[in-house]
Amino acid sequence: MAVSKHNKKPITKRKPGHPVTRWTPTARAELLEALRDYIDRTNIPILAEFAYKNHIDRTQLYQYEELTHAIKECVTKKEAGLEKLMLSGMPHIASGCIFSLKQLGWKDVQSIEHSGSIDFYHALTAEERKARIEELGKKLATHN
Repeated sequence: MAVSKHNKKPITKRKPGHPVTRWTPTARAELLEALRDYIDRTNIPILAEFAYKNHIDRTQLYQYEELTHAIKECVTKKEAGLEKLMLSGMPHIASGCIFSLKQLGWKDVQSIEHSGSIDFYHALTAEERKARIEELGKKLATHN
């Protein structure tokens, strides 16, 4: 039987399409403990990095209900860490952080508030309006 070079556990042969490990409640509890430990030790935790280091497909982590809170905590801590880096004022770091935050769902939103109205009709005298209409008429005639 072969032995994994990472964790020294025996690797068993498997049928195609079946995972090597069965995720028993005990195994999932150990995975949760490992995830919480990773979150605590890491300034900007990355779920994909945790999955890679623990030899598990990242998408599989979302299948276990007991990991839900820890995954949300991981994403929240990552978001907070990236935001702090972004606000540090270092341009190259800030742009990388913005990219990562967009991956987390942040959006560039620009809002312009306009109040009041613009009254073009009363802003011009009768002569100015007449001259403007003639000017626009000439421009329209030259384009046709």
